[in-house]
Amino acid sequence: MPAKVFLSYGYNSRDRWIEERVVPILKALGLEVLDGKDMHGEVLQEGVKDRIRQSDGLIAFSTLRPGHEAEAFNTHVWVRDEMVFALGLGLAVIEVREEGVNNPPGIMGDRERILLKQEDRLASVAELVKAVSGWSMRKLQLLPAPAREAEIRGFLRNPQFEVRYRIRRNGVDSPHRRGRLERIKGGLYMQVVGLPDDALIEVEGVLNGQVVFGSDWESADAVPIAVV
Repeated sequence: MPAKVFLSYGYNSRDRWIEERVVPILKALGLEVLDGKDMHGEVLQEGVKDRIRQSDGLIAFSTLRPGHEAEAFNTHVWVRDEMVFALGLGLAVIEVREEGVNNPPGIMGDRERILLKQEDRLASVAELVKAVSGWSMRKLQLLPAPAREAEIRGFLRNPQFEVRYRIRRNGVDSPHRRGRLERIKGGLYMQVVGLPDDALIEVEGVLNGQVVFGSDWESADAVPIAVV
């Protein structure tokens, strides 16, 4: 089960290098790359939201919008909205922002980002590879209690169901992050991002806002993780 990353960028000739050069690098890192190229627009489409929900993280290229370079907001609306949506889901987000882009922090906050200089794209891509590698992606198996196994597997068919997790490191708990739970060869596996070797993890299943199963705090290398 490869980790999935949603790639948000400008679908134009100026940004075509991202598709031609960055996508193959991400795939070489073992990632499955999703995008909204076939349904992009000024309003965030439900189909794009679904693809972001399926993803483990999002990479956004905030680049100059041709013909609008001198405006107060001079990048792509959908890239901003896709970042905001992903952050609302608790996904890991990396922004690569082109030099000269005016994109006020707003709801996204003053987040760390990678600077893109068109004359030195390689440096930006190298920083991106380093950042993605630091996501510490892992595939964890969840082991339901026997009495609840059928019920928990049934949750996967409900569109209102989601699985989330949080990490405890050096006594500090992270916010909940959205996970992706899949059935593979009869087992339940979850892809998680940002789980260092020395951390603990807690997993919860949530249906209509209510926690329907959960785990204890487990070591990052626990295989599998019991849920009840």
